[in-house]
Amino acid sequence: MINLKKVLLWLFMILLSIAVILLGFDNKKNIVPNYLYQVYLDDQILGVIDDKEELYNYIDREGKNIKEKYKAKKVNAPNGLDVKKIVTYDDKVDDVKEVYNKIKELKPLTITGYQFTIKHEETDEEGNEKTVNDVIYVTDDKIFKESMENTIISFIGEDNYNKYKDNSQTKIKDIGIYYKNIYIDNVITNKKVNISVNEKIYNDVSDLSQYILFSENNNNKTYTVKEGDTIEKISENNKISVQEFLVSNPEFSSVDNILYPGQTVSVAYANPIVDVVAAVEKVDDQTSYFTVEERASNDMIIGYDKVIQEGENGINRVTQDIIYKNGFISSAEITNQVVIKPTTNKIVEVGTKYVSGVAGGYWSWPTTSRTISSPFGWRSGGFHEGLDIYNYYGAPIYAANNGVVTNAGWYGTYGIFVGINHNNGYGTGYGHMSALAPGIQVGSVVERGQVIGYIGSTGYSTGPHVHFELYSGSKHPGYNFGLFLDPNILY
Repeated sequence: MINLKKVLLWLFMILLSIAVILLGFDNKKNIVPNYLYQVYLDDQILGVIDDKEELYNYIDREGKNIKEKYKAKKVNAPNGLDVKKIVTYDDKVDDVKEVYNKIKELKPLTITGYQFTIKHEETDEEGNEKTVNDVIYVTDDKIFKESMENTIISFIGEDNYNKYKDNSQTKIKDIGIYYKNIYIDNVITNKKVNISVNEKIYNDVSDLSQYILFSENNNNKTYTVKEGDTIEKISENNKISVQEFLVSNPEFSSVDNILYPGQTVSVAYANPIVDVVAAVEKVDDQTSYFTVEERASNDMIIGYDKVIQEGENGINRVTQDIIYKNGFISSAEITNQVVIKPTTNKIVEVGTKYVSGVAGGYWSWPTTSRTISSPFGWRSGGFHEGLDIYNYYGAPIYAANNGVVTNAGWYGTYGIFVGINHNNGYGTGYGHMSALAPGIQVGSVVERGQVIGYIGSTGYSTGPHVHFELYSGSKHPGYNFGLFLDPNILY
């Protein structure tokens, strides 16, 4: 007799085994995991791929035009792209092209290059300083180094720079210049980075040299030479200094170089993003200007005078330690002085009958130094309305002639300033003083050669000097005399 319970039990076991076998075969694909790659851009998931090298190679192939433009060996993924390996039982992957298109829509591709950061100080019209960081991207660090050398040569001259580098300068025998140090006075840092192709990337030395020297100022401004043009005349007409012309056109070594009609020259004014500093020893023969010795005479009215002895200028051989910054004098110190030809002072008898504010016929130089750090005329796209005369801090500043003080104190960008009405149609101004002389105030009557203040660097100023102005006209009261004139016409 068949045992029904045993039959049912065996039947259940057989069905269970078949189910297990069938279920096992049906889920076999989920038993072994897949190793795939998940693509992120700035933490945003863009897809899953099975080969990350295939994605990078696809990016490089699609960037063919970028490689040709920048002469790059390879085009890279955008900054922020991350491809992470994942383990999954899902075997679904995205097409590499689709993932690339998503990447391209979100961020630009990159190339390998260098980021240089140049730190420098800028001063606004109110005299406030701020630190500015200029960031420059280059495909090769050699491009940056060569561009910096080109900038130095623009201010120093190629021959001078090469002799300095090669240590082949000749020591000064009589007169001349000896470069003791040449350097870039900026903090410059660099690092190798992946550069977004949306950035300005330099792969040409001349393009980067142009930017470093001129920044964004009139980079393409040129002038075609006409008959009768000179470097000085072109500079004046285009509102730049002769120094800026020579920097913009390094093929010219001197203001006396000859031009020819049809020649194209640059008339951009320099605005370098670096400070090229040259420390030099300079020996030259300087004119020792005679001074006027005044002898009081109660027989003449103030404002009248009589020459007793004519003056004659002398010659001094002067040795100076000078610091040039971007072609202009930043500081100067006389270290030696030898008289080549003595100076004969002029002796003038002047009337003392009555003290008035009317100027006499002779004018005094406003300080003891004759070193002009910036002349009257155009510079950096603006008109310099006086003479900047360098001297040491605290050196005396003299009234150029008799007159009445119309300004005494702080005057905008001029800092501590004195204005004098000479009551003969002329006025003079003296800026950037460190302090006024005792007793100088509005309404004071001053005489020629009287100390009215002291050399400083207040207001919008770089380095100790006096800004000396001359005006002509009838506008008064105060500082506004009208037409600015070159003070050199007085001497």
